[in-house]
Amino acid sequence: MNQGLLNRIVALRQQGFSHGEIAEKVGCSERTVRRYSHGVTPQLELPRQHERVDVLTVRVQSILRARTRLGLDTRETDHLIKALRKALEPMDSLAIDWLATDAQARRDFPA
Repeated sequence: MNQGLLNRIVALRQQGFSHGEIAEKVGCSERTVRRYSHGVTPQLELPRQHERVDVLTVRVQSILRARTRLGLDTRETDHLIKALRKALEPMDSLAIDWLATDAQARRDFPA
């Protein structure tokens, strides 16, 4: 067993390969792989974190993008943005967090 082979075994184990798969790849027994990779656990992928967004900012941007299409003047746009802010103010922090991380919820939000 040389250092290069040992490094390859450890790297394959960290990538999530089983002992048997590594043994086939490097050409040694599964027992040898187990012995040299003892204590090396496969790389686990954490669940993807949802991207947090500022709900007010995202909704204001969508209003501004749709402004021309909807034929809104500056006063009407301002009124919509103020109404959105009022709709968000009384919401509890859990609801705001939910809207901040769930794109579908933001699309369904009525304001």
